Amino acid sequence: MRRDITFFRFTLTVLTMITLSSCAKTSTVGSTEDLMPMRFGVAGISTRAVINGANDLQQNGQAFQVWGTYAKTVGSGTSGQNFTVFDGTKVTFNGAEWTYGDPQYWFPGFTYTFRALYPSDVANVTSGKDNFKIENFDATLGTDLLLAAPEPISCGVDQKMEKVALRFGHLLSRIAFVGRSDEKHLGKGRHIIIDEARLYGLHTTGNWSGVTVEAGTWTTGSVITNAGNTPYVISKTTYPDGLPLTPEGVSLFANELFIPQQLNNCVLTITFHYNVGEPKSFTREVRLADVSTQWEAGKSYRYPFTIDEHIFFETPLLVPWEYAPVHNTDFNIDHLQD
Repeated sequence: MRRDITFFRFTLTVLTMITLSSCAKTSTVGSTEDLMPMRFGVAGISTRAVINGANDLQQNGQAFQVWGTYAKTVGSGTSGQNFTVFDGTKVTFNGAEWTYGDPQYWFPGFTYTFRALYPSDVANVTSGKDNFKIENFDATLGTDLLLAAPEPISCGVDQKMEKVALRFGHLLSRIAFVGRSDEKHLGKGRHIIIDEARLYGLHTTGNWSGVTVEAGTWTTGSVITNAGNTPYVISKTTYPDGLPLTPEGVSLFANELFIPQQLNNCVLTITFHYNVGEPKSFTREVRLADVSTQWEAGKSYRYPFTIDEHIFFETPLLVPWEYAPVHNTDFNIDHLQD
């Protein structure tokens, strides 16, 4: 009997949706006691520049955006009109669970497709049936950009629906330039002190388009930085006494998040002096394409280097996105190291 009642209410609901198909929200008829609300399972999200682990993720007030559509299930696919159930809806952690506004419900006989994006305030996002687009994203904001694109989820009659398990992946590249003073070449106690460093000839904005994290591409913006306007800079303003390079290594730039791109025009210029001897400055530069040709989405690169007569780069390292991936039954962050 309960199944008959549930199916009757479902039939009325479908008729209502067809009648009101121009509406963005799902309409329901009668009691919702037999309907299953949609829930999202996420361990948490941080507003820090780089996601650093589960403790950072689960914080009261953190949020992501979600898009969702559904269509009639036919065999292993779908057929007919796609209905919208979420359209950039903000989903927020309240300290105990992830919540959103008016509850939406699962309906048997339909297959659902979801996309989730962190952070929740990313603008210029469009979600279509077969594509997801982010336009004019500015990497200088220093905010990690994460996308979750789970496989389509089918809802059957009397099927218990679990939380939508979101598996997030990084869309940006993480880059660290780590300079060190090599006492084997400089002499014991001799260190390099950087007076100025500039990384330029690269794009700071771009557009991403794709279906999943893996099946997506970046196109860079039209503006390319030069030595005068680059945001990646060390100067007397940021370090009045200069930035000493220790034997262990020091990361040059605070913002390590970049648009994935080709490095044909990228240049690193460094002006420095020694901590002993005459107070004379030297300037060296290197074209990054001589070291590596491109940065790819979801990958974390480490560029160790020393300075003497030239800037000497060791072999760039492709390393795991530090403190990620984060994995549990509901939430994952992948890096694409392999």
